[in-house]
Amino acid sequence: EAGKLSTSTVVHFVIPLSLQLLVQRGVSMNQYDQGAADVGIATIGHCCRVVNWKVFCKTLRGLSQLITLSGASREKMLIRAMCAATANFRFHKEADDAVATFLKTHRPKDVMGAV
Repeated sequence: EAGKLSTSTVVHFVIPLSLQLLVQRGVSMNQYDQGAADVGIATIGHCCRVVNWKVFCKTLRGLSQLITLSGASREKMLIRAMCAATANFRFHKEADDAVATFLKTHRPKDVMGAV
């Protein structure tokens, strides 16, 4: 659709760029740009509205690994990003998709027992 980014673009470009805005590697805390970090947090939250479960989990794992690698200096921003991702992910859509997939692959008697 016009005006929408593909999942591939979100996964390979938008999320990594947003993570860079959060971590700002090579930048001391004196030069850390809080505004850029806030944009990164908002962008990650928005991205998690459109990604699937696998990408969502990978994003959370990546953020948690960055906490370990970045130390306490970036911890607050990374946790805020995790909260934004979790708040914006469409858990109900994933559940609906999982149920639909299950029902397509299993006959009703498999679910409800032999009739």
